[in-house]
Order: sequence, then C-alpha cells, then structure tokens
Amino acid sequence: MCLYLRTYLMSQPDGDPTAAIQQLIREHAATLGLGDKALPRIEILAEQVATADLPRLYLAADCLVAPSRGEGWGRPQHEAMMMGRPVIATNFSGTTEFMTAQTAYLLDYELAEVKDVDPEHWHYFGHHWANPSEAHLRQLLRRVQQNPAEARAKGAAARAHVVKHFSREPVAELVATRLAEIERQLSTPSLPAATTLPLFVESEFAERKPQTLCVDWEGSFLDYGSLSHVNREFTRQLARQPRLQVNCVNTTAAASTAGAAVHGVGGSRAALAREAVAESTNHRAAPVAAGLDTPG
Repeated sequence: MCLYLRTYLMSQPDGDPTAAIQQLIREHAATLGLGDKALPRIEILAEQVATADLPRLYLAADCLVAPSRGEGWGRPQHEAMMMGRPVIATNFSGTTEFMTAQTAYLLDYELAEVKDVDPEHWHYFGHHWANPSEAHLRQLLRRVQQNPAEARAKGAAARAHVVKHFSREPVAELVATRLAEIERQLSTPSLPAATTLPLFVESEFAERKPQTLCVDWEGSFLDYGSLSHVNREFTRQLARQPRLQVNCVNTTAAASTAGAAVHGVGGSRAALAREAVAESTNHRAAPVAAGLDTPG
C-alpha cells in the first residue's frame, strides 16, 4: 500500500516543504503508540503537478481521499471521478453539487466554528467549516481496500454521472440556457407598452397647409437598460402619429448593428439638417423636460 500525499505548506507555497512535512508525519506518528511498527509507504507530492501529468496520477491511484474542511467546488474530486476513480470526500460544501451516495464515498463531519488558527488562516476566523470524522474515514478506507470490485463500480458510476451532467456539452448548454433567460428578462419590458391618446387642437391658421413635425428624441436606445425600453416604446408610439417624423438620437457609447435592429424606429439624426427639427427631447439618466428648438 502506498499513500500519495499531494500537499504543501500554506506558509511556504513556493518552496520545497518535503522535509518539513516528513518531520510533521514523524511527530504525529510518535503520538500514536506504534512502537517499532514501520509506517506504510508515503510519497509526498509537494510541487505543482503539470496538467498533462494529472491523468496518469489519477490512474495510478485506486482511490482519491480528500477529507477536507470545505471546498469551493472540488476540482480534484471532480477530475478523479471523471477518470473513473472512487472518491472518499467530506460530505460538505461545493462537492455536494456533484457527489452523491451512489457516485462517491461520503465522509461524515461535524460543523465547527473556526477559532484557533495560524496567522495564515486568520481569514477563516469566525466562520464555520467541517471537521471530518476520523473514525468514519478509517471505515471508508478499509471498505475500499477490502471491496475492490465495489470501489471500481463506484468509480464507473462516478464517471458516468460527471460525463452526463458536468462535461463540456451539458455545462455549455446550462450556460447558454441561463444567458438566454437573462436576455429574455432584460429585453422584456416590466411595464405594459405605452399608449397614446389622440389630441386634436384647433389650428390658429386654418388657411395654412398642415406640415410634418420633425422631432429629435435623444437618449439611450441601443441597450437593454430600462431607459432604453422607455425611449423605444415612446418613440414607437409617436412614430405612428400622422404628420410626425421621429428621429431616435442614441447618446450612449455603444451603437451596434444588433442595437439598431432593437429600436427599429425613426432615422439617423446625423443625416438631417438641424434647422429641420421643431422639437428636441432629451431623455437620459433621468427624465428631462422637453426643450423646444424652433427654426430661426
């Protein structure tokens, strides 16, 4: 039996801590009352393992053992399962997203408040982490060692599970689905569409021929912000009115082709003479009253 111990010292992440770790192992073994009994073979992997070498490392092991206090995700556990290896790991934190009783050996723990810690771990003080059960760990290690067929079957089930749910294709589909939902929420107005009521004003100059009124509406149009929703909806309704030409003047920095297709109303202000504008409305970060810009 051989234990490949992948570890390093938190206070010396860039050095070679092999000798220091071996000394810690000897000191701990001396407290166990083993007498002259020799320790099993322990190989310390204190340096970073190249990514290209990781598959060989996983395949060289019969089981990955990770009795940690907590994981953000648990990449070694995930990778070992992908390689078809049985995993013994704490049934706590990020690993529970992909580890189940059917796909891994789940290690019992007690939740404990972080109190006495070294200076390099001080950022954990006051938090809670898992204290893995040493007795249960012994049981699981013996179970894997004495039941190799069961352990291999567990590893095969682990690989099938992570391939089905956590390989590139299903994860990419989850991301695309979530992004589509976010886009739907951003592009769907939270309020009903604006409506307009017809307004009839008796002309003071009935003898004059009605003319088309040209209106500039300045503001954001080409993004999914709430003001863009308001501006697009207002100008759509205004553009439906007779003898009214609405020019949407985008004032935000981004002006993409996709954005132009979003607002879909009015024209480009740059192509129009300033003297043709009879009304100019600025609707940006906050509603602003319309300003009248009449031709001279």
